[in-house]
Amino acid sequence: MALSDGLLKVGAVAKRAALPARTVRFYADAGLLRPAARGDNGYRLFGADAVERARLLRRATRLGVPLREIAEVLRVAERSDCTDAHLAFAHALRARILEVDRQVKELAAVREQLVDLAAESDVGCSDAFCLCRTRPSDLVPLRWGKR
Repeated sequence: MALSDGLLKVGAVAKRAALPARTVRFYADAGLLRPAARGDNGYRLFGADAVERARLLRRATRLGVPLREIAEVLRVAERSDCTDAHLAFAHALRARILEVDRQVKELAAVREQLVDLAAESDVGCSDAFCLCRTRPSDLVPLRWGKR
């Protein structure tokens, strides 16, 4: 619900940003969204800029940018000019790109091993790979607590 003075309650910010209200509260509790005021009832009231900021926070976190890095970018934005904030954000995004590149390489190596193992399984038993040799020699069923 928007208030007459242009301030928004948590629910209104959440609705406009397409986020759950608990996410908006989490961002506020983490200091990433700052209320412009508090109502007489203690409710947090946000300016219209909170909607865009909440959207940006959600997008960056979904892309895997750590909240601590986002918080640092926001601190730069608050104490400096727009250029410095954009440079700080670009730096955080590039760090995430490097991390994604590392993960892609790791996943490619895992995929290669899976392909090799599947190919060995297609052939059946071989000297290099035989599931029959992994079976225990005496297959005695175990009962709970007894061997």
